[in-house]
Amino acid sequence: MSVLLLLLTFFSFGNLVFAQSQPKITEQIRQNSRGSFNAFVLEMPGTISSLKSVKSDLGSFLKAYKGKTSYNKKADEYFSDDAKIKAMSENTVDIFAKVVPKDAVTLELVVWYNMGVVYLSSSEYPQGVAAAQTMLLDFSDRESVNMLKEQLGAEEKKIERYEFRC
Repeated sequence: MSVLLLLLTFFSFGNLVFAQSQPKITEQIRQNSRGSFNAFVLEMPGTISSLKSVKSDLGSFLKAYKGKTSYNKKADEYFSDDAKIKAMSENTVDIFAKVVPKDAVTLELVVWYNMGVVYLSSSEYPQGVAAAQTMLLDFSDRESVNMLKEQLGAEEKKIERYEFRC
């Protein structure tokens, strides 16, 4: 009986995975703690329930780029000084990033890449845009996996409670 329940849960869970929307990245002028600049905005549907964990994951993710990463509580944003993103630039890059709720079920990751003189944009520094998009999609993939692990854990607990009752 428990194997049957596990299979049913897996297949219904799998349908949820495939039904989720793909992440969308846009360029927009957004405000960070230093002013209004060009930013890359990643929409992450279905993540609103885990705002705190996504923010925490963002800090860890930025640290992987070897910059000095800090969190500005007042501005509710991360700053990574002198990050190394070779695919974007031979020089270091300053990254500002924040996670904000867009609506009841979607979070936005807003990231600004300060290239030294200008902020990254498709018009000012087009050769770095692909690296920015790849970086954002990597973060989105990581968060999707984390969210699915949380959902799987919740489903496993439901199965355990059901088996305990039987």
